[in-house]
Amino acid sequence: MVDISFDIELYCKDDLDILVELLKKEGIARPVSIIELSNCYTIKFNSEYHHAGIEFQLSAIFEEYEFRPQIENGTSEIKLRISMTQSPLSTDNWDRRFNSDPVHSVSYLVKKEKEENVITVNPKFRVLFGSDEREYILNIVPGMNKTTEEKGFMVVKTIGDRNEKPDLLINELFPDRTSAFWRGFHTIEGRIEQDYIEWIERNKRRYKKK
Repeated sequence: MVDISFDIELYCKDDLDILVELLKKEGIARPVSIIELSNCYTIKFNSEYHHAGIEFQLSAIFEEYEFRPQIENGTSEIKLRISMTQSPLSTDNWDRRFNSDPVHSVSYLVKKEKEENVITVNPKFRVLFGSDEREYILNIVPGMNKTTEEKGFMVVKTIGDRNEKPDLLINELFPDRTSAFWRGFHTIEGRIEQDYIEWIERNKRRYKKK
């Protein structure tokens, strides 16, 4: 028979009722002790089962939290900790022992880290020439420095066959698409200015014909 000791520490005391209702529905066939300490509630019980459903249900209830097997120093918020110890006396149906020493496992329900606000940019952009509108696009593709094997992004003149050597607009490898875009944008500003001058000249000739 498997013998597992559970020790749950709930640091957010306001959530005790939620946890108690969950444990009731889990159908634990052994006494469950709930003890209040100054900083948390500790819930203790033994079982023949691993009760993986407890973690599953807690993850569903507290969507802004996630279980981790370990935490780093400075973790902002820990809601609870689940510690399980499987006795070395645990046996299977043929009285064979699973383990010669106690097996410990710990998981922490911690608040999910917010993803950094990464600003991305559309490589296709518009430029107004008076009442007319032009569309430009910067071809940004993944690349690698073959000497250092550093990976990043390149700005190329045209996107050709993957096996062909790219015709680079800028001979530089960028860490992300956004920095590649801005470097490429500043590179073609002169071309945009020239396109604008040519647009003015065409309009002048058009008006003269009228």
